[in-house]
Amino acid sequence: MKHNKKFLSLLLTVCMAVSLIPATVMADGDKQGSTEITQEPVKEQKITSEDVPGNSDELFEGYVNRKFGIEDSTASTTKNTKKRGAPVSLRSQLSAVDQEFYDILFDDINTILAGTTTHTVFSVSLSHTFTYAELGETGYSSEAVAKARDSFHPNDVVTALLYDHPYEMFWYDKTSGVHMGGSTGISYDSNEIRLTFNLDCSFCVCQDYSATGVVGSYDLGDVITRLNTAVARAQSVVTTYAGLSDLEKLAAYKEWICTETDYNKPASQGSANYGDPWQMIYVFDNDDTTKVVCEGYSKAFKYLCDQSVFNSDKIGCYVVSGMMGVDDGNPGAHMWNIVTLEDGNRYLVDVTNCDKGSIGYPDDLFLKQSNRTISRTESSYETTQYDFWVSLESTVHYYYNETTENAYRNNHSILELYQEYGQIDVVFRHTCSFQNSLAVNYYVKESELADCSDIYLEVDGAGKSSKKIRGTRTSVEGENYYRFQLSGIYSMYMGDTIQAVVHVTKNGVECISDRDLYSVKKYAYNTLSMSYGQTFNTFMVDMLYYGSALTSYLYVDPYDFMFVTNDLTDAQKQLKSSDPVLTTEAATVKVNQTAVPNPTVEFFGCRGYLSDNIAIGVQVRINQSSLDNVKAVFTYESKAEGKTIVKEVPASAFELIQEGNNNYIVKLDSIVAQDARSVFTLEFFDGDQQISDTFESSVERYMAGLKKNNPNNEKLKTLVNNLMNYCISAENYFAEKRGA
Repeated sequence: MKHNKKFLSLLLTVCMAVSLIPATVMADGDKQGSTEITQEPVKEQKITSEDVPGNSDELFEGYVNRKFGIEDSTASTTKNTKKRGAPVSLRSQLSAVDQEFYDILFDDINTILAGTTTHTVFSVSLSHTFTYAELGETGYSSEAVAKARDSFHPNDVVTALLYDHPYEMFWYDKTSGVHMGGSTGISYDSNEIRLTFNLDCSFCVCQDYSATGVVGSYDLGDVITRLNTAVARAQSVVTTYAGLSDLEKLAAYKEWICTETDYNKPASQGSANYGDPWQMIYVFDNDDTTKVVCEGYSKAFKYLCDQSVFNSDKIGCYVVSGMMGVDDGNPGAHMWNIVTLEDGNRYLVDVTNCDKGSIGYPDDLFLKQSNRTISRTESSYETTQYDFWVSLESTVHYYYNETTENAYRNNHSILELYQEYGQIDVVFRHTCSFQNSLAVNYYVKESELADCSDIYLEVDGAGKSSKKIRGTRTSVEGENYYRFQLSGIYSMYMGDTIQAVVHVTKNGVECISDRDLYSVKKYAYNTLSMSYGQTFNTFMVDMLYYGSALTSYLYVDPYDFMFVTNDLTDAQKQLKSSDPVLTTEAATVKVNQTAVPNPTVEFFGCRGYLSDNIAIGVQVRINQSSLDNVKAVFTYESKAEGKTIVKEVPASAFELIQEGNNNYIVKLDSIVAQDARSVFTLEFFDGDQQISDTFESSVERYMAGLKKNNPNNEKLKTLVNNLMNYCISAENYFAEKRGA
């Protein structure tokens, strides 16, 4: 994997070509007055520098990094980075006249780098005076003239420029070289000799950076303009957000990058050959057509951080590379950031995967502490894998490659991400319950929690906000377990993932387990793959079809993945019950007249509730001023419990429908699926005195009435059919289990 740091092996041996300037032969006895020798034309010469190391792409990368203030993607710090020249300055080893020529050419090159011109033909006028003593002569002579001429070495000057400023000359074609031509002259008097040049120096541009795209041209394309524009725009981002707090600033940079660029999916399909200098430019070039991969996201974020002034001097940003994977999928090469915050701890920032459409969108992988660490042994090095829990679905894994490990060998703490909790290892076992509501039961062996205190299970998902559940001790097949139950799961959420994590205190340290991801759907599919009998399998399939029907009924346009029946095999689908034959009772409710004189409670009908459990609400009007001693009494024969259930509901639990009209809803909550066909009665009492007739109904009667009264509502009819199939299948399975 290629990284930003390039070492140019500087060969200090200069290969000299023939002198560019022809010597004029003069006799020793020529007169030494104030004399000027007529300037002579110079035959055009070509200077090539193929032996100078560094190809144009590598040099362009180095120049871009310098412009953005970055020398090395893995450098421990890049703030206020100084530009690095050649290890030895060849300019200092040039003759005085060569140094003047060097400086003039470098000034001309800087006009290109400033974007002032793209033309690489420079007109150089140079005049240099030598005393005779400097030439080792006592006066004017042909030897003095020859020595003056021999002090100019254009080959050496070009070579020195390439060694001293390799990045600034990334555009120069060393093979096609420099073409020089013009005129030269000599003048002298009794004290000195003056050497003058008027030269046109034409530097050939590499084909990749040429405006015309041909070899041997002298016009640079728009690369410098695009780069300078990108650098200026990047600096404007820093200026725009300068007034924010440290955390706000970091978040703003992430948002800006994700808004201004998009991921280059086609480019990501190739090998991860990091070191593309255009990645940084594309982020800041204000061009919607240019896209980047992870290198662009991570280096742009680091650049913005490096150019910023933070309130805390502890904040720093680093670029690292390695492998990233999701769940059990194959990992792929990736580049991301590590950020040190004011607390001194280091956190993961993966801007790439915080962009829209990515697994961490919008901020699940931004300034995140590690949830889990695992030591890894790769083929030739040791590293650490850091796991991050993303939403309630996936775990994202990161681990460093050997290049990153080596780069930070002397400051390895930079790679060590913060993790708040210690770790414990447990194995989760699961069952589901189908009593008053759907429930998932978690079992953890007591032996795995030895020497632990303050034990609880934290669960999140399936329509539930984060919840702490204390365990109870139980024994299963001779093994002692902690059992944690999450009850009240909505039927519409039976396919939603539930995250469960065990928290304990061990040796004074709060520790957590790896997270467990489970669902009622997963339980159903797991058990369908086992041999629990056809009655149980039908029960599971009918339950899943009820969940899908409820999803279809409640959502206008549900996503396909929300239907928990999608993954059933054809054979499993055949286990679904046929549409049920429901009660023939004409009405959904029935009021039996009693001997109660002048009852003060009137019955108006039923409402059904399908949320975390099955419930029936009865609508009544109570025509008396005081409800202090009023209560409702539900009575029914429970098939699930095998006994008569009597449930009293105090007036304080009545739900007032509308203020001032004395209309209430009284609920029979948590009806077990097995009891959906059980008829319940409802009576009201004021103290011990009955104040109502007797109302009777059932879940089945209510559902039959809904279906009958809405013959054209296909979604409702499907819901009713699948709900009753589920209830009847539950009744059949548990009756079979009891041996009835």
